[in-house]
Amino acid sequence: MEGESLTLSTGLTKIQSDHEWRFGLNRTLINKKVEGNILPMFRDRVQFNGQTGDLTITNITNKHTGVYELSDDLGKMDIKFN
Repeated sequence: MEGESLTLSTGLTKIQSDHEWRFGLNRTLINKKVEGNILPMFRDRVQFNGQTGDLTITNITNKHTGVYELSDDLGKMDIKFN
């Protein structure tokens, strides 16, 4: 799986505009609203679907294994990738 792309799908058709993706046990912020605030390990590897909230990570490595959390005005959703 290393080197491939992975899409973490929310299963939603429309997400609230104010959303955050977080990663790991420390819930480190990957993004907030815009792609300009990205952790170095995700830089140039992530794409955000602004309509559905889906997160696509390209060229994945073992460092990307863990729990991802999407939160918006309506609540939180945890997605585990291992």
